[in-house]
Formats: sequence, structure tokens, C-alpha cells
Amino acid sequence: MNIGLLNSNSHSHSHSTKCTTDDDSSSITSESGHLAPNLSLNNIPLSGSPSVQKYKKYSNFIEQLQNRIDEKTKDFLLLSEEIISLKKQFQSDTASLNTALLDEKYRVERLEEQLNDLTELHQKEIENLKQTISDLEEKIQYQTEERHRDIHEMLETFQTRISRMEHQQHQHLQQLVNLDSLDNSNARALVLKLINVLLTVLQVILLLVATVANILAPFLQTRARIFTSIFVIILFTIILQHWPDLNVWTKKKIYENSIYVLSLIPFLSIDLGT
Repeated sequence: MNIGLLNSNSHSHSHSTKCTTDDDSSSITSESGHLAPNLSLNNIPLSGSPSVQKYKKYSNFIEQLQNRIDEKTKDFLLLSEEIISLKKQFQSDTASLNTALLDEKYRVERLEEQLNDLTELHQKEIENLKQTISDLEEKIQYQTEERHRDIHEMLETFQTRISRMEHQQHQHLQQLVNLDSLDNSNARALVLKLINVLLTVLQVILLLVATVANILAPFLQTRARIFTSIFVIILFTIILQHWPDLNVWTKKKIYENSIYVLSLIPFLSIDLGT
């Protein structure tokens, strides 16, 4: 009876190992453990019987199965440890990545704030520069208009004075003509000629003043033109002062260049020498 029970249990154990998972294998080992004490030495037949051979066969199978279960258990424990270590590593990597992302986010926010501040500062500086330029333009325009007005007033004053002087000279001439003291016609003619010459000279002087004022007016409209005109006048004055030296230097350079050109063309120098 015990051998039949062992066979039936062994058959059921072998069938369960083919169809179930590791939990079934553990149940097989527990059942085999319960069956092992029941197999006493009194119930085991002789070594030559087929039942003993089957028993040994199933015992070896159970031992192999137990060894496999132990190996799978060890592998499972190793895998679980690796999974735990990988999980910890993943958590640490995730935490470090989150920290790096937060740091990068804060850095980007600070850079955006700095960029916005710099943009606002540049806009304010540009607006201030535009305002300053417009104020300078208005000031220069106002000063130019005032100078034009002053020049026109001076010219009008000169013209008024000239007209008054001409009128006075005309009256004076009439008085001189009407004088009875000047009986000599030659003296009268000489006086009239002198007066005409003086009037002509005054007209020429006034004409020159008006012409110079009209010529200088375009050069005095803006501050840049004023500075440019002053610079040109100073440069022209320096050139006039050093004109003899410049003339000598120019002649010397022309002579040296001509000698250099003649040295580059030998046959011309030979012809000139002959």
C-alpha cells in the first residue's frame, strides 16, 4: 500500500511539475518531505524488486527537482537584489536629473530676467539719446535762426546808414554847389569828383561786406559747418605760411620721381645723355 501510494504521489508530483510554476514545485517538495518518513526500512522491499528501482528513480527525480528549485530560488533572489539595486540607481538618477533640471530652470529664469533688464535699459538709453539729439537739433536750429536774424538786422542797419550817408552827402553837395564862395569851376568839379569817388568807395565797401556776409552765411548755419570752416581757414593759413617750404618740397619730389622714372627706362636716359 505504501508503494502504491508512493507511486501515485510520485506520478501526481511529476505531472504537477510539468504544468505548474515554482509554487507548485515547492508544494511537491513539501509533499515529498511528508512522504519520506512514511518509507521506513521495514516497508522497503528488497533491492532487486522493480518497486525499489522506481523508488530510487523518483527519489533521484525529486532531488534533481529540489536542486532546480533551489537554483531558481537563488536566481530569483539575485534577480530581486539586482532589481532593487537598479530601482535605487534609477531613483538616484531621477533625483539627480530633477535637481539638474531645477538648476537649469532657475538659471534660465535668471538669464531671462537679466536679458529683460538689459533690453529695458537699452531701450531707455536709446530713448534718452533720441531725446538728447532732438533737443540739440532744436537748440542748433534756434541758434542758427538767431544768427541769421542778427546778420539780417546788421545788414539792414548798414543799408540804413548808407542811405542816410548818401542823403547827407547829397545835401552837402547841394550846399556846396550853392555856395558862392566857390567861384572857381575847377574847384567845384574837383570837389564833386572827390565826393563821387568817396560815395563809390563806400558803395564798393558795402557791396563787399554784403557779398562776404552772403558767402559766409551757408558756412555758419550749423555747428559742424562752423567748425569745418574754421578748420579750412586755419589749414589755408598754415599752407600760406609754409608755402615756400612746400614749393621747394614739391619740386624736390617731382625731381626725384622724374629721376626714378628715367632710371626705370634706360634707353630714355641714354637718349637724353646723347
